Amino acid sequence: PGITAQFNYWEPATIAIRIQDLLTVASFADGIRCDMAMLLINDIISDVWSYELGAWGYSRPAAEFWVTAIAEVKAAFPETFFLAEVYWGLASTLLAQGFDYAYDKEGLYDALRGGNLDAIRSRIDWEISSGELWHSAHFVGNHDEGSAAAQFGSPYRADAAAMVTFLLPGMRFHWMGDDEGDSSRLDIHLRRRYADPNLPGYVSDFYSAIYPIISNPAVREGQFTFLEGIPGDSAWRLLGWKYDYFAVNGEQRYILVVVNYSDATGEGHFKLPEALNVADAQGNVTLTDLVTGETYVRNAQTMASTGLEVIVGQYWYQVFQF
Repeated sequence: PGITAQFNYWEPATIAIRIQDLLTVASFADGIRCDMAMLLINDIISDVWSYELGAWGYSRPAAEFWVTAIAEVKAAFPETFFLAEVYWGLASTLLAQGFDYAYDKEGLYDALRGGNLDAIRSRIDWEISSGELWHSAHFVGNHDEGSAAAQFGSPYRADAAAMVTFLLPGMRFHWMGDDEGDSSRLDIHLRRRYADPNLPGYVSDFYSAIYPIISNPAVREGQFTFLEGIPGDSAWRLLGWKYDYFAVNGEQRYILVVVNYSDATGEGHFKLPEALNVADAQGNVTLTDLVTGETYVRNAQTMASTGLEVIVGQYWYQVFQF
């Protein structure tokens, strides 16, 4: 059996050396991902090592390691961002200790895998109210969880999950192979993977469409609002949100995202009063579906009052810009 060495983060000399390591990384990297970052929280160290540390004469430090370390790194490299891999319900703790982003595995990812729309809405609502949505690292696959196609049951469901995951605010955290529909799990020790000629081409087409949407200024810089659709027989199947974007040159741009994250067609209405701001002389608005490129002309007053009607197939999505 092998032997694992454990750094003692209650030893001042170790703390100084590890902070220097972080400063070295920050000198050439834009961001730092910290593996299993919650293990360095003093409460966790105390729970696991208090007997040994006490026997060796160590006492709990007054300051948390991450609070001190992140402050020192950002004093030297202000633009460096920190991403925490975190579990055990401790994401909020690490964000409070200075991390810019934290894994959202136990939140949005697990909710999407479970598939319960009430749980998904509840999680998004909580992250909005707490402010953590903008500081969460959202993903549909990584080296620990496996590929999106495998974890979500099918490439179609994985793509719908990706539409929710990557078009919400926060860090969009991509894993190699997910944008090809690869269901294999690549060991992190391998430099390359087997080229599978049977990968579903429609997954690559999906990501070719979604990457420009993610880069759209309205999505990156616009004001986000999670929407409540007008209740209807199948409206509960639809998740919807919008971005309001006002450029410095006076341009107004709006994006509506609708995802049917269920196994049957969903139909509903979303009120969009901002349509009145961009109506033409006839009172109409042209909407472009950024996924398919199709355009639709709708009455602005109807969009504002009774709402834009959308009919979306199972595990499908529409992203309208107007």
